Amino acid sequence: MPERELDNLMLRYLDGIVTPDEVDAMNQQLQQETEAQDRFIELTLRYALLHDALQGMDSRQEPVNREPTFTPTLRSRFSRGRSVWYALAASLMLVAGIATYVLVSNPSTGFNPRASHGIALLTNATGAVFADGSRQPEIGAELNAGTLSLLSGSAQVMFSTGAVVDLRGPCTFAMTEPNRGHLFSGTLEVYVPDTAHGFTITAPHDVRVIDLGTRFIMQVDSDGVSDVRVLKGTVMVEVDRPDSEKRYALLTADQRVRVDPALSVAETLRIIERPPLTAAIDQAGLRIDFQLDAENCSVPDRFTAMGMPIEKLDKVDLPLTQSLNSPLSASGQITISVDTEDSSALDFRRRTDSTDPLLGRLLEDQIKNQNSGLVVTLSNLSAGTYRMVSWHHDCDLGAAGNVFEVHVSDALGAQRLVLVDQIVSTGPSAAAPTVADFDIVADGEHPVTIIYSPTSEDRETPCNGLTLTRLDEPRVSSAQQP
Repeated sequence: MPERELDNLMLRYLDGIVTPDEVDAMNQQLQQETEAQDRFIELTLRYALLHDALQGMDSRQEPVNREPTFTPTLRSRFSRGRSVWYALAASLMLVAGIATYVLVSNPSTGFNPRASHGIALLTNATGAVFADGSRQPEIGAELNAGTLSLLSGSAQVMFSTGAVVDLRGPCTFAMTEPNRGHLFSGTLEVYVPDTAHGFTITAPHDVRVIDLGTRFIMQVDSDGVSDVRVLKGTVMVEVDRPDSEKRYALLTADQRVRVDPALSVAETLRIIERPPLTAAIDQAGLRIDFQLDAENCSVPDRFTAMGMPIEKLDKVDLPLTQSLNSPLSASGQITISVDTEDSSALDFRRRTDSTDPLLGRLLEDQIKNQNSGLVVTLSNLSAGTYRMVSWHHDCDLGAAGNVFEVHVSDALGAQRLVLVDQIVSTGPSAAAPTVADFDIVADGEHPVTIIYSPTSEDRETPCNGLTLTRLDEPRVSSAQQP
């Protein structure tokens, strides 16, 4: 959709004069393009300012009660399927006096925040349970500077600058300023549009994480150790040590840093490096090749075939489950189950030949669902941290342009977002097949679930195979001040 046409559609939505078909079209655009999401926030803030300027600042005036008939929705990163931050327009119309809130709280307007007005909104919550004595806000409620202590569930906060923070319980987080917060403990994910450039999260032991755009995940454990992973864009991590100069680390997408105050000054910032992909394959304790005819075709020695005979493809019962020998389990066997998000049908496909000398046979076959994502569950894993690598390539062009994200439910929590904006690669040459490379943590008792969820209009995510490798202490290098 052209930018001008999308702007007009957004403004029509804000005026409450859109049709259901127009809202569906806007939803589709917002789900596919981060730039469109940023634009929606920008237009919404400007709309609120304009409305307030026209209506005046008289506190005796009746608040705006008009709200759109339809609300755009986008899946949250921590709780998939719920309404999220870019439905700000609905929140703006639902909260009494919200235009005044935006005007006095947004630093870009030139007004100073007043203590009587909030610096954020609670834009969503799923199964949220707050600690005794902690605030119990409702969806759409203004939040003043203060602390949210989330025992369980998830909650989503939008700051007046447009920065969005997803909290996953247990988590203790303080909103300190309109573009700043402090994470005492727990896990959160941050999305920062252009309007909130420089949004900062502080943490124990004088840690500061400054977002330079656009998305990162941060965790603080019970010992005050901070872990930051960048999903998209760039983040600056700073640490003040009383016995040394300030330490810096500049992270880009897919990079991760661990800040441990107990380490020496030189290792306070530990940049976690991942071994080469070829090493991950060689060292893997589990290697799966999803095959169209697993009983009759040969596979490379390094991979184990998992699939169904061709004559039984129309009788596949879901989930497809198989127990495999592996040193990654105390019992000696790992059980892997493959399902689809809607449990409708699992398709095994044989594509054209691949010329890749290392992974050619792996990439020639795939599993997928035509209209939903894939769900892989691993049971009987020994407690520990593992590197999961999966391949998503179509030797034909059937999945060209398909985009997906990866969520993990493991010992660190449910529905953790670990990868975004993964684009399925295509073509017989497979010069650079798409690889989903992320970590999972097993507690030794409960299964680990990985969801490959499509985010593009063509809702299918092929998967050729996967490997799982037990991680030892990650290799690190100290960060130097730029």
